[in-house]
Amino acid sequence: MLYFTFTVTISGAQDIMAASNIQTSMNLIAHMVPISLITVVFPYFIREIPYLIRVFVVSVTNAVGFVIVAYVKQAEWKLFGISLASVGFGFGNMSIIALTSYFKTSVFAAYSAGTGAGFLVAPFYYTAMTTWGCISPSITLVLVAPLCTLFQVSYYFISKNQTDQTNYKGYQQVQTTDTDDEQTDENQQKVPQTEYSDSLSRKEKMSIILKMLSLTFVPVYTTFVSYFTLIQSVTTTIAYKNSPFRPRDHYQYYIFIFMFGELVGRSHRSVISFFNPRWLYFPTCTQLWVLSVLVFLHFLFAVFESWYRFLTGVTTILMTCLSAGILGGFLFSIFPEILRLRLTIREREFGMGYALSPVSTGVLSAGIVGLFVEPKLLEHCTSTVLDTAYCFTRPESFKDIISHCGTTLP
Repeated sequence: MLYFTFTVTISGAQDIMAASNIQTSMNLIAHMVPISLITVVFPYFIREIPYLIRVFVVSVTNAVGFVIVAYVKQAEWKLFGISLASVGFGFGNMSIIALTSYFKTSVFAAYSAGTGAGFLVAPFYYTAMTTWGCISPSITLVLVAPLCTLFQVSYYFISKNQTDQTNYKGYQQVQTTDTDDEQTDENQQKVPQTEYSDSLSRKEKMSIILKMLSLTFVPVYTTFVSYFTLIQSVTTTIAYKNSPFRPRDHYQYYIFIFMFGELVGRSHRSVISFFNPRWLYFPTCTQLWVLSVLVFLHFLFAVFESWYRFLTGVTTILMTCLSAGILGGFLFSIFPEILRLRLTIREREFGMGYALSPVSTGVLSAGIVGLFVEPKLLEHCTSTVLDTAYCFTRPESFKDIISHCGTTLP
């Protein structure tokens, strides 16, 4: 549900910015400034905040944020609504991944698959409502607000047997007899385990952060910079006259295909585990670097296509979005597991709270890079092609989204 609320505004980025000259990547910046601050600062002391309060913040900020995005007219206020909803996403995502420290290793496969499902359902919902169903973006977005109550409902069922709501004491380590998970931890984690303790000194916390930075930060960060610059600032400048859909709809299909690839990549370990857990491969930092380079090459390919227009149709770019999504999903599914296996039991909850910091800072950096990339590509396209309607995938106005729904330009 968290990733659904996050991705639905990504899917509607061009519509949200309709009739404005604001770069598409401002949507990312509005998302990621609060998320980055939360993921970098709050893990240091968030253990003092009960999970019930965190879930309440997630529900309220998301619901109010979607109402603002749906009904205010000024693009700047829409961006504020996105930021408000992202406060809830940041709190929720950080809390969930911190909770994984108390469960067996295979919980990461389920977590990753769940995020992938949210990534896919959101663009499907938005595309089905606005592109196929011709329902206005305002109605499509405001319908998400009531769904935010599901955060508290879900938390109730998850926590009712594990926490005392009236006297918060924190989660306790789950003891498991799952043979496969025990073997995984024994084989993969070479760090000696110490008895779990709630208290960590400031020096120990800094040591954990530095350890995590050295293991995964650079490849994960660079992947998400390439990843989101591609989808939010490069593909927005690529549309084809011979496509069966209008320029605005190109972006919707790019996002949908991209997120489908995310689902495939993020859920692959769950699929493998379902058939035979012994087929699961050992995650390594080398794999992260290989995936990071491959995603960057996808980004470069799309930049060259936007600049030189050497492709004859939309199919290749759709396949580029699909493969980039799969590769990024693969990376997302393995890097938290690498961290978990390198941290001691005592370090895990604090450390896993920081696990997503390279993701959030990478996406934020992609938003900043996009402020320069998208205008440059758009300027080049409009100065070199005859039909400039295919240089940008943003509708000219809110009315244009519905008035030409389901049609192509003449």
